[in-house]
Amino acid sequence: MTKKEKRLNDLLSYIKTYEYVPITQLLDEFHVSKSTMIRDLSTLDEQKLIERIHGGARALSDDRITKFNIREKMNEKEKNAIVRSAAKLINDNDTVYLDTGSTCFLLYKEITAKNVTVFTPNLAIIHYGPRPNISRVYALEGEASTSNYSLTGNLTLENMKRIYPEKIFFSALGLHNHNNHEMQCANEIQMSTIRIICEMEGYKVLMLDSSKIGLHKAFQGNSIRDIDLLITDSNIREEDAESIQNDLKELLIAEI
Repeated sequence: MTKKEKRLNDLLSYIKTYEYVPITQLLDEFHVSKSTMIRDLSTLDEQKLIERIHGGARALSDDRITKFNIREKMNEKEKNAIVRSAAKLINDNDTVYLDTGSTCFLLYKEITAKNVTVFTPNLAIIHYGPRPNISRVYALEGEASTSNYSLTGNLTLENMKRIYPEKIFFSALGLHNHNNHEMQCANEIQMSTIRIICEMEGYKVLMLDSSKIGLHKAFQGNSIRDIDLLITDSNIREEDAESIQNDLKELLIAEI
């Protein structure tokens, strides 16, 4: 992935998170010139991924499935490599928790182990329906969110505390590449979700493509010291991999 492609992916993800973003906020976040930002926004607008409006940009559609499908296609090769590695960790008769987001949805479709039980707030998984090798899919109660196509809110968080999966798979908005390597979150709900995940007794697996390493956001979750395994892709920078390994129990790099 080129530097420009990574910047465009990060820019699109940022706009989708905030729905509407003024150009001044984008300039502060991405530290590029105004002319570069205008060109990048024009590129995304031409691809019908966003809509440029006076003073900024907004998500093109409010349709939750359309937005989810866009995220699923972003960094597709990296995500596919990650979920192939993650699926190998799931054994016959396992009980697993799959969190929100497109990476967990891709993992659900990749599972080959038999008689697997799945707990999830992920509406994409629920909408996709049962698979022959999945014995049960339990949807956690909660409020339906149109922004990330999931069940969310305090009721979902409370239900998460009542389940005991053997393996827990989740993602995050980003990962701070300094200090304690905190997981970066889109909002307070995701921050609370990650905190509860880190308190669970099961084997915790963070799936994060390399484009998200180094992203710094307003909401910071737990350190990666609180998880068991980080799976990322082979585009990760060598210095980031070395730094992460100092705080992490185990790092798995999936070849693209």
